Amino acid sequence: MKRLIIATLILLSFLPVQGGSNVTQRAVYLQNGVILVKFINMGVDAYWGEEVLTNAAEALPILEELIGVPLPPAIKTVEVYGKRTLATHEWVVGYNDGNQVSLKTDHPDPTIIFHELVHFWTIHYHIPWPLTEGYCNLYADLCAWRMGYDKVTLPYVDWETAYATLKELEEKAPLNSLNYMGEIPEIQVEYFYLASTVVMYRFYETVGEDNLKTINQRVAEPILNPSSGSTPLDDSRAGSGILEYMRIDKEVTGVNHAEIFIPVVVAAWNDEQVKAFEKGISRYIAVSEVLRDSDFSEQFKPAVDALLQGQFGVFQSSAIQLVEDFYKEEIRKATETPEYTIIPAKKETGILHNKLFWIGIITLVVGIVLLMYVISGLVKEEEEFEWESLSHEERKPWMPPRPFSKEPEEPVEERPETPDLRELTK
Repeated sequence: MKRLIIATLILLSFLPVQGGSNVTQRAVYLQNGVILVKFINMGVDAYWGEEVLTNAAEALPILEELIGVPLPPAIKTVEVYGKRTLATHEWVVGYNDGNQVSLKTDHPDPTIIFHELVHFWTIHYHIPWPLTEGYCNLYADLCAWRMGYDKVTLPYVDWETAYATLKELEEKAPLNSLNYMGEIPEIQVEYFYLASTVVMYRFYETVGEDNLKTINQRVAEPILNPSSGSTPLDDSRAGSGILEYMRIDKEVTGVNHAEIFIPVVVAAWNDEQVKAFEKGISRYIAVSEVLRDSDFSEQFKPAVDALLQGQFGVFQSSAIQLVEDFYKEEIRKATETPEYTIIPAKKETGILHNKLFWIGIITLVVGIVLLMYVISGLVKEEEEFEWESLSHEERKPWMPPRPFSKEPEEPVEERPETPDLRELTK
């Protein structure tokens, strides 16, 4: 039955199914099985809707391969709504709320649908806040290149030069705390998208496709393998997830790429600040490892907040002091005589827990044993008396012994008769 269902879904991937006049869908085979991709037409051009559905269905397997991580298991179907307007900011042409995608009417750029599809990964795998839009732009462009849409992707850009110009822009702001979805000037929204994209492209070119896949897999591990013991990154605005992301990068590549991510925590920077941030990230990785699962881990949060706000000197001094306090406490624990708490025995009641009862039982048992021993001895003596006594016939009359005289009488010896000598001389 299961094979029949899969075969039916695969067949649907070749023939778009009309669900009335406003719903079309296709089945797509992905790493975790077959899912349906639907386009729900909310009063937009039907031809454009069919093109969006086709692009979405073809892009999903490519995105899985490029990112190196399957579509999040929470996504059972991919629903794309074509709408005349979006109930968000006026500048928004696409939106993904984690469950479905909404596109503004007849937008011609196919990378928009790719970008919104990638948000399924950023939302459910907890990509850190300052990297989300650049992450989606990067993989939307890579997907478009793979599908032959080379004219709509970003042209060749010297990303190192683009990175250097970020600190010269007037609208610059630290990405980690910039609420680009809030009530801020549109020029700052544009800066967020630009800076996030520049950072991700430069990072991609620095570490390479394979290393970035490995990093993506490490980030997604808590979701794909909950029993691993690792926790998802903090993807909230102003959260510490970006520091954990850099820790994973260091563990995968063996290199501290803090310089690439400095626009995340400061708006403008110089060489001295870059070195301080690099040193801060190295210390963060070391200190968080030392304090993990200890009572001091909570005390480390203010220092981490200082690092996220670009207060590198405050972070360094706080981290050093905290490590010193931690080792002092460890020495104190090792040398301190442990306190012993005497727990009083629980008073037990009942006849079986009464000492007098058991003393009486033991006394009774000992008395019975002694009594048996005495009785057995008497019986044995009686048996021996009866056995050794003589019968009436064997008994002799008893006579008192003769008294001894003061001088014992000499025994009378019988001497032989003297021979007749005359007879012998004859």
